[in-house]
Amino acid sequence: MKDANLCSKVGATFYLLWALLQLYVAYKLLMMGGGLEVPEVGARISQLAAYIGAAGLFVAAFSFDNWRNTKLGYWANLAIVSAFDIGYILFVVLVIDMPFIEAWLGPALWLLALLFSSLGYFFSSEIWDL
Repeated sequence: MKDANLCSKVGATFYLLWALLQLYVAYKLLMMGGGLEVPEVGARISQLAAYIGAAGLFVAAFSFDNWRNTKLGYWANLAIVSAFDIGYILFVVLVIDMPFIEAWLGPALWLLALLFSSLGYFFSSEIWDL
């Protein structure tokens, strides 16, 4: 299906935007962690930045598989982004009073990527051919 291919490409684009957002957040955390007076806290924030940056790189790499609508790309990005954003919503957004756009930009990109990549994946001709 031609529409399925388009949907998977739109989903891949949203995953790539999510990955770029995570790399930006990781950079900001890394800059913040280095300037703290308590080195132990700065080290933990830098460690968190490394985890978030690694997730961003992982998702960016697999977004190219999403672009080609592969099974590996679909499930890999679904798993890592869902795990990160569900944890982010539960332990950050619901706990800390944040501006709306800062709090929900990542989850919005995740849900859009999930929607379009799922439409592309599940309505592709390879899945439905018997």
